[in-house]
Amino acid sequence: MKPHITHARQVPRPAHNPRQSGAVVVELAIVSVLLATMMFAALDLGRAMYAYNQIVQSTRAAARYLATSNSIGSAEVSRATRLVIYGSFDTTNGPMTPELTGDNAHIQFCAPTYCDITGMTASQTSNQPVTGASSVNLVVVEVSNLTLVSYFPQTISNMLFRPIVTTFPRVS
Repeated sequence: MKPHITHARQVPRPAHNPRQSGAVVVELAIVSVLLATMMFAALDLGRAMYAYNQIVQSTRAAARYLATSNSIGSAEVSRATRLVIYGSFDTTNGPMTPELTGDNAHIQFCAPTYCDITGMTASQTSNQPVTGASSVNLVVVEVSNLTLVSYFPQTISNMLFRPIVTTFPRVS
């Protein structure tokens, strides 16, 4: 006796509607534009967060370098500034972000009770007595006025970072 083969019942297909396929293309175009915009915005925000984290780490490294240095002179301040901008003493790889320059990095030496020495250079305040305080014993490294230029300005505008400040006590 032959085995009985049953065939699956085929579901009838709806009639092809040419207007419906045009709607699918329009929906795909709208959704793909929205998804691309969200993707580019996420890439720009991720790059900004990465740059911010790198700059925070470099200001800490520069403050630590100056706080533990045997002497503080223009050579040490120059090395610390390179550390803030390039992430290392070596400048061959370029700055961490193209927008970060020496104008953004500020290094200050002060005493705990008088830490806002405006208009004074590092050489004027390093290891010198400060009026109203004992001696200079804090190192302040700051990155300010840094605007990260957006790669995709159609999605996110340029981002102005808040000042990044690191203060370490001076170890003599």
